[in-house]
Amino acid sequence: MNNDACYPAIIVIGQMISALKSGKYDLENTSVVITQTGGGCRATNYIGFLRKALYDAGFKNIPVISLSLNGIENNGVIKSITLKLINRIFMSINIGDLLMKVLHKVRPYEKKHWK
Repeated sequence: MNNDACYPAIIVIGQMISALKSGKYDLENTSVVITQTGGGCRATNYIGFLRKALYDAGFKNIPVISLSLNGIENNGVIKSITLKLINRIFMSINIGDLLMKVLHKVRPYEKKHWK
């Protein structure tokens, strides 16, 4: 990466490369997923930056998957993401948040704390 990219791109892509170099992942069965906004922001270019960084770091065989609702890039990997699935994901986040709020409201009044 160089100074032509915005600071968040440098950080995000650097963290991905660092994670791949850590040895914690099976590189034969690893893919990298990143979102694309499709707007005027440079975040749309993260995919190109990421691919170049992976190539330069020696990770040529690791696929980069673009998550974009605009269909900017057709990678053929994720075709099952539908609006219904996205709606369910947001609903599950809200329900999980609600359950955590209930837990934290009730916990101070418990005689025995469960872990």
